[in-house]
Amino acid sequence: MNYKHQQIVFITLLIDVALIYILFTQKLSLFENIIVYTVFFIHLGFVFSLINGITELIDVSHVVFFFYMYIFSLFVTNGYLIILFLSVMAAMILYWINDDECPLGKYETIPTAKLLFCGFPHYIIWTVTIIPIHFMLSNLIDSFTPQL
Repeated sequence: MNYKHQQIVFITLLIDVALIYILFTQKLSLFENIIVYTVFFIHLGFVFSLINGITELIDVSHVVFFFYMYIFSLFVTNGYLIILFLSVMAAMILYWINDDECPLGKYETIPTAKLLFCGFPHYIIWTVTIIPIHFMLSNLIDSFTPQL
């Protein structure tokens, strides 16, 4: 396991600790609970694949990560989950800026995903990133605004 993968495993475990904290301290909707438990399941396979160097599973986890970050984040209303999602997106963006590529690779074993995500210029991917960030920031403001 290379150094970047070690960093990602560490970050993934930090995310899991934050999720456990959120599970025990926040009132989550059924949908948010399902998201959290799904993330645990995904992380289990993801960390296993990084430790054992299973490229196919890393790529599948990569695709699933993309969808749960971009789709599920649109519907999360708990402020703490939103902050966690925004933190993960910020870490992802910082890795992209630092390395000029995704730290998880380029979907080498999934040709369709590689064509979809690697075939476009970076500015299109960045533009798509703005949509969930906008929704999360809007939901974050709503989640901490007192209801009258």
